[in-house]
Amino acid sequence: MRKILCDFLFTSFVDVCNGNFRENAKDGLVVIDFWAEWCSPCKIVSRALERLMEEFHYKLLRVNVEECPEIAAKLKIMTLPTTVMMKDGREIARFVGGATERGLRKWMKKKLEN
Repeated sequence: MRKILCDFLFTSFVDVCNGNFRENAKDGLVVIDFWAEWCSPCKIVSRALERLMEEFHYKLLRVNVEECPEIAAKLKIMTLPTTVMMKDGREIARFVGGATERGLRKWMKKKLEN
């Protein structure tokens, strides 16, 4: 039972838009996945970010840029996919473009060591 609970805690994500973005991004380590339905590399990155949640213990927020362009504009998202890492509401790193799970893991380890 405990493993199921832990899996649930670190394998779920929150789809956010204008009304709930700030509240969800303000505390702790947060990774934001900017994506669009038509973007094939976005789907690969999204799955990789979901799998890495348990290892790095972050909250994963997903922003569909077509439904929530204001958030993308505010954070100056120009390319998809884009992954933004925040700590206590402040951006600490950004990864632009497609990547494998291995590539994202390497990027996260490097950024979290600093």
